[in-house]
Amino acid sequence: MKRTFFITFAFVVFIYTAKANTNPDIEFLRKNFISELLAPPVNETFVRNLCVSLKPDGSWPGIDYVDTSRIAFQHTRHLTNLSQMSLAYKKKESKLKSNKELKKAISLSLDFWLKHDFICENWWNNEIGTPMALTSVLLIMDTDLTKEQINKTSAITFRANINAWGARPGGDRIKIIGIQAKNALYKRDIAQFEMLIKEIESEIKFVSNTERGMQQDYSFHHRTDRVNNTLSYGADYAEAFAEWAAKVAGTRYQFSEKSLQHLTDYYLDGMCKQMAFGKFAAPGTDNRDIARPKSRLFG
Repeated sequence: MKRTFFITFAFVVFIYTAKANTNPDIEFLRKNFISELLAPPVNETFVRNLCVSLKPDGSWPGIDYVDTSRIAFQHTRHLTNLSQMSLAYKKKESKLKSNKELKKAISLSLDFWLKHDFICENWWNNEIGTPMALTSVLLIMDTDLTKEQINKTSAITFRANINAWGARPGGDRIKIIGIQAKNALYKRDIAQFEMLIKEIESEIKFVSNTERGMQQDYSFHHRTDRVNNTLSYGADYAEAFAEWAAKVAGTRYQFSEKSLQHLTDYYLDGMCKQMAFGKFAAPGTDNRDIARPKSRLFG
């Protein structure tokens, strides 16, 4: 009798816990992000060549893995290759879907990165570029990675977190928190995701004229030097928020009408008004992006 009672009690607890941890919106968002990552076409010839050229240690010839300086860091090519192979392995329409040799190549190249854990002299790569690329690999490959690979990769992607140096108020904060939120979706960490999505929404606000962020006149200052970054960092800021606003729409996490209206006002009264005819950027709003190839001003 006692045994029957305890078995029944354990079963009830199990069912209750399972229901408590079930969140259809988390699964919806997770699936949505994965579908987006799997949307691009696969260059099968390119991926086959990557498999053939991959060295036994998991590296590719032609990539300088020694120079980790700010102006070099060819390691991003390794991550791009890894992402392309992952896409080819998981995309339904790919002729290389579930290909065993491709799976070996993905595992080998990922293990090479995890073994060396390359750190760039530029913080951006360490807290945004690399975590963003590896987060995509986690979401695409999902359960096709080993537990050890998942744990080691997650440790690297966690460098993009709400307390990271680069997550200071400004144009990069939403982007970094967004990477962490995608990792929370990957791990189905509901509590962490809910905390992060609130942080993302809270970034749509005015700040004082001595702080980084959206100013009272709808310009955007990435730093405290009073330089106008509305169409550079400010555009990235708006784009990152808009991505999440679109994704969580219709779920329990959807942003408030107040936040959405605030972003709309920023776009109309900030970004648009600093572009001639709503198309040509005013030089002073692009900051250092004015000197970069394919800038919004001269591209």
